[in-house]
Amino acid sequence: MVDFGATNSGRRRMLGRLDVINRSSMNRKNGILLKVLVSLVSLTLTILGLEVGMRVMTGEYGVQNQWKRQRDLLRSAYPTQFSKTLGWVPKAGTNGRDNFWNTRVTILDDGVRANGSRISPASLSSDELILAVGDSFTFGDQVSDDETWPAHLERMIGVPVRNAGVFGYGVDQSFLRMKLLTEKYKPTIVVFSFIPDDITRSEFAERTSFAKPYFVVRGGELQLHDDHILKRPPHPGDIVQRTLGHSVSVHKVMNLAFPEYWQTGTWRTQKQDTDGEIVVGAIFRELGVFLDSHPQIEKLVILAQYPAHPSRNDFARVEHVMRSIEHERIQVVDLREPLAEVRANDAARYRRLFNRHLTSQGNRFVARILAEELNGRR
Repeated sequence: MVDFGATNSGRRRMLGRLDVINRSSMNRKNGILLKVLVSLVSLTLTILGLEVGMRVMTGEYGVQNQWKRQRDLLRSAYPTQFSKTLGWVPKAGTNGRDNFWNTRVTILDDGVRANGSRISPASLSSDELILAVGDSFTFGDQVSDDETWPAHLERMIGVPVRNAGVFGYGVDQSFLRMKLLTEKYKPTIVVFSFIPDDITRSEFAERTSFAKPYFVVRGGELQLHDDHILKRPPHPGDIVQRTLGHSVSVHKVMNLAFPEYWQTGTWRTQKQDTDGEIVVGAIFRELGVFLDSHPQIEKLVILAQYPAHPSRNDFARVEHVMRSIEHERIQVVDLREPLAEVRANDAARYRRLFNRHLTSQGNRFVARILAEELNGRR
């Protein structure tokens, strides 16, 4: 005879044990989930704490993308904006010390750099205007607005000077920028500055991952190539760079751990099958044609500048392209001999003229030579 009471009792005990097991399993799962949740909260708070601490240490409180800002500064040292005709220009509206050297930089309309506030505009001539074009030596890398040679020149001769120099430019870009801004500002004098390396830059279709215009010479004529600029805008970055790049702490970590990936789109350069000396020679000849079509320009000064330690090849290249200058309204100011004289007579003073680029003292030296040349021929 079956004892149903005993069977039911056993069944209840079994169900009870299963219930205990289920509750124990659920408790373990809930415990694991709780631990994961606590860990995530703790990790999030740690990351937020690290982010806040890093921002306090660096003084970075904005929401700008740190990856994009660094990429642009690595390529150009200063804030830039895209130009479909020139590749890049200084970013209009820039005003502050957000650059590698913590110098005061103010960018006006058309990417023209301000000359500081050490002279009143009312004290300047209203009949004359100087347009200065060139590369970083004209723009004034490593010095503040009022320490560039265009700013020094403006104060010395009392004539307004538009500083249209752009960091990283080749002679080809300076030539195109001069033509564009001449139509707007109608200068009476143009100073066209270059260093030997600008000749080499005129061979590039892309420099530090910026597409740029370039010329080739066919049958003695300049042919402009700039269609590729719109086809190759600056590298936009992937989703990680565009999102996590807003974090200062992530930006610092990625720079240290994965610099090649994090700095994508910073250094690429593409050279064309062209000779920079031939191109620049043709550009200098074309300056005569440009002057003939702009009679309001009284003179165009070609200013040859040099780094602190130029080579014999640098001098040879400058001499070669200078032979192409023929127009009577083009005046050449070559700083080779003035700099060599200072170096020979006062080595300590010569060193004070340079800090990779020109110091304020170096820019004042350049401006004084230009002022003497311009005052002697005005």
